[in-house]
Amino acid sequence: MLLHFLLGCAATELSQSWQLDRLRVLGAQVTPAEPKPNETVDFTSLVYTPYDTTLDSIILFACLPEASSAFGCTIDPDLFSSFETIEDLSFEEQMELFAELQDSGFAGIEPELPLGWTVPEDALDDLSEEDRKEGISALLTLTAIPSDGNASTSAEDIENGDVELAYKRFPVSESPSPNQNPNITSFLIDETVYTANDIVKVSAGGTYTIEAQLSENSIEEYSYTTPDGISEIRSEEPYFLWYAEGGWLLQPFSLYPFGAEWTAPDQDWSGKLIVVVRDRRGGIDWLWINVEVEQ
Repeated sequence: MLLHFLLGCAATELSQSWQLDRLRVLGAQVTPAEPKPNETVDFTSLVYTPYDTTLDSIILFACLPEASSAFGCTIDPDLFSSFETIEDLSFEEQMELFAELQDSGFAGIEPELPLGWTVPEDALDDLSEEDRKEGISALLTLTAIPSDGNASTSAEDIENGDVELAYKRFPVSESPSPNQNPNITSFLIDETVYTANDIVKVSAGGTYTIEAQLSENSIEEYSYTTPDGISEIRSEEPYFLWYAEGGWLLQPFSLYPFGAEWTAPDQDWSGKLIVVVRDRRGGIDWLWINVEVEQ
């Protein structure tokens, strides 16, 4: 599960969980969703940036459990500051720094340098053959840095809210039925289908039922071994998290196949509605649409 760390909040009122009113990491996708040892994975993140904020970059690190803590991958803070002076280094020094970063689990900088991460070949060596099918949870740490911030996570940065930190756990295993990411194909708003490229026009103050449509293969059956060693076939039970830049969401969470009710602002307005689906096994997908409110 991806956990959001809201840093340096100085607001007098606590925002609703669905409100898009600040820099937020809303999700991170790993592809493939359940890699094997020695397999390379790619990462894609969903970071919301308010209109008055410019996102500079997202720094990604990945690691196995032994190199992590309750707050994500254990990273030397000095590595972050090295990004500020990398252009001043010689080519040889840059290569040395790059090798040091990769050894520390550096998985890239979005959007300039998407690298991915190769699961260590010995990641499951300490497990029995049966336990290797269930595997372990690797960790992805994301640091979203606005343009007026800097590439560090010092106490001052945290106090000022200059960065947004988040992490995601994902399975590494030799499962015979490894997880795949679900796929949101479209929105269904009051029985009308909309895709990501559509602009939805609604009436001011109106309340609308919004559902997310999944592809046919998004609900997977998979093999699971219970703590008693019994193997059984289970079916995924996805759920949705809903977000909005304006208006009001009656509920920020819904179980598949149910949606959410959104009430539009009472005045002319334009903004985004975002939905994130999770399959409870580390798989994730998201989709957003642009909405225009007219009186």
